[in-house]
Amino acid sequence: MRLIERLEMNDEPFLFSHRFETAETDWDMFHSHQGLELLLVLEGEGQVLMERKLYPLHAGRLIVFQPYQLHRVQMRASDVTYVRSVVVYDPAVVDTYLQPFPLLRHWARWFWKGRLPKQVFTLEGTTLEAFVLLYDRAKPMIYQTAGAEKLEHFLLFLLALLPLIRSACLPLPQPGGTDEETALRAIRHAESIMEWIERHYREPFDLGRLADELHLSPHHVSHLFREDTGLSVTDYLTARRMKEACLLLGSTDLPVQAVAREIGLSNDSYFTQLFKRKLGVTPREYRNQATNSRGTVHQP
Repeated sequence: MRLIERLEMNDEPFLFSHRFETAETDWDMFHSHQGLELLLVLEGEGQVLMERKLYPLHAGRLIVFQPYQLHRVQMRASDVTYVRSVVVYDPAVVDTYLQPFPLLRHWARWFWKGRLPKQVFTLEGTTLEAFVLLYDRAKPMIYQTAGAEKLEHFLLFLLALLPLIRSACLPLPQPGGTDEETALRAIRHAESIMEWIERHYREPFDLGRLADELHLSPHHVSHLFREDTGLSVTDYLTARRMKEACLLLGSTDLPVQAVAREIGLSNDSYFTQLFKRKLGVTPREYRNQATNSRGTVHQP
């Protein structure tokens, strides 16, 4: 059984689903994925299995799942519909957007990579209201936009959500705390590989360089990544490059040739063929569609 869920985010490094409902059926999901997931239960009853521990789920529960953390969510069919809000984001991508906010970025990295003292929280009263209000306000802006504008709305939402989690649930351990409080969790090789790709996908790809910097052999890199994700390293690299290409095509007036260079590809013809194979349209056709839907991008 493949337990690592392939999180299909297309040209967006996140998923946002608010007040999603499942009625009259049991819900049983056992998986993990490369994103950091925040599950907010609004209605329903059940349980979550995480790190060999069972936690009851009910309205007001907020659960944090770090990347590659196996978890099983079971909700019982009852008169109460299972209603939840789910946010999943790629922390390696979001990290680059947090550069202007050094304190929040420091906390967000610990939230991503640290050994968290607690991952299941009960939100009540005004605290729960603050979370739900934040999601309610963000929903129409995220749902009704696309491309770069949608990403901006999500990032603004996250810039409000992360400080709320920090203050209400998980303050950063103080300097001089115990080793247990400040230790980093064990990072899977696949996660380290994806971080490396995030730093270098704009450059020509060199598997040997990646392997050397992670102190692994090229064969070991490829094997470990496929074992964890079900993807080859080049498949993941291509998906990341296509994601960035979509963002650039939809939010800038860079010529197609320049977009290819920005994502580490020197052959314009190959870029066009690859883009069409992966997305079903050429880069120019994609840009035209973005222009027609938003009217903000100009064809070069």
